[in-house]
Amino acid sequence: MAHQTGIKPSDELNELIAEALNGKLRILQVAIENEQLVAREHRPPNGTWEDDIPPPFLSLSLSLFFSLPLSPLNTL
Repeated sequence: MAHQTGIKPSDELNELIAEALNGKLRILQVAIENEQLVAREHRPPNGTWEDDIPPPFLSLSLSLFFSLPLSPLNTL
């Protein structure tokens, strides 16, 4: 069973999530600030996903979400 904390995303984060779902973002780093989910960093896809994710983003102390499409957008 899922449990909600009451922490909600900022308007900017909602817009960036929509971009990620449309394939326009590869990296979306999210943090909790002042009881709200906010975007810290975001980047569009430029090459392969291996090339697009630099080592500093792989920190174990921060949440990081990757947008990795499993098939071309036009086949969904």
